[in-house]
Amino acid sequence: MRRLFVGVCVICLSLAAIGYSFSRQFEIYEEDLTQGEFAFFEGVSERILVSDATFGGVFISEKTGRFISTYDRSQPRGREACPT
Repeated sequence: MRRLFVGVCVICLSLAAIGYSFSRQFEIYEEDLTQGEFAFFEGVSERILVSDATFGGVFISEKTGRFISTYDRSQPRGREACPT
């Protein structure tokens, strides 16, 4: 009975973590600007951020610590080749 309870708790926590990750939004900036300058950003989900980072579409700026996009997000995206 205790094993069943622990198993159900683990499943519930896992589903809660997955649900939380779907609700998170990250700011992706078009170019790397200094902290004081005004920059436009696009909010993207964690799933899209992971996909973009896998294919080299996003990097973290060393100057500002922001996510920077390496391609034009206004253009439609096609199928991407695997980086490995």
